[in-house]
Amino acid sequence: MRLKTLCNSNGRSFRVLTICGIVLTILLAAFAAPAAAQDSGVSYTKLKKRAIRVRNCTMVPEIGISTWIVNKKGNRIRPTSKQNRKGEKLGDKYRFFGCQDSGDEAIGDVLYAKKTDSGEEFAFRFNETDHFKEQQGSSGGGAGLNNVCRSIVQVGGSVIWKWTGSSHFSDKRRFTAGVIVKHGGPSVPGCAEVYDGKGNKLTSMGAYYPAGSEWKSRNYVGWGCALSASFDGKDLARKAQQSTGSPEVYLELNGGSCLRIPNAGTCYNSSQC
Repeated sequence: MRLKTLCNSNGRSFRVLTICGIVLTILLAAFAAPAAAQDSGVSYTKLKKRAIRVRNCTMVPEIGISTWIVNKKGNRIRPTSKQNRKGEKLGDKYRFFGCQDSGDEAIGDVLYAKKTDSGEEFAFRFNETDHFKEQQGSSGGGAGLNNVCRSIVQVGGSVIWKWTGSSHFSDKRRFTAGVIVKHGGPSVPGCAEVYDGKGNKLTSMGAYYPAGSEWKSRNYVGWGCALSASFDGKDLARKAQQSTGSPEVYLELNGGSCLRIPNAGTCYNSSQC
């Protein structure tokens, strides 16, 4: 077995590991921690003449984004535009992209890339500290609330906000924030984003199906599209407070409106908190 480190003209480091004649290359791009790419079993999408979307890939659990765009050159990846975050260079041009669960909720999913269909696999891991930084907007940070919420809906009697899950839950929802809507209440999408007062995305809330005959919808952090996230309401309130000076958060609704939660660390219309 041989292990050696090479550097290209840009100073990027590559480690090449040769085992029984099989070469496995892991790219350390933009300080991303590499994941093992051997026998990954990843399903790949081919990049042709235009950018592609990599879906259902929560590479950075802290920010809860699951859809990414790879540019047509295959050398850069970024969140969708409405996330208002910077992209990351991949260090080289690739033609095939896939995603797979790392098996560790704290790490999230791993992005895989190849230059050819039968070529070597390159594995990328990212984190919130070093990658996909928020871009500054006119409000002093974030996309600006007006850019993500066309109008604001206040919490009424048809909405239950819980900063933590019910005691009878035995899954991840037990310790994450949830929003339950009664029939006649606002319409929450299956993957609802949560923003602070500057329009910064804090996390997502995935729909729980079936919602039950009593409810129009039920969404939770740590469920569905937000499976890798683990924030409770107090976590969200703290993140919002640090960014905006207020613990209020805004939940995405269908049609472009947002539901204002005055304090994400408090329960509203719930007797179980």
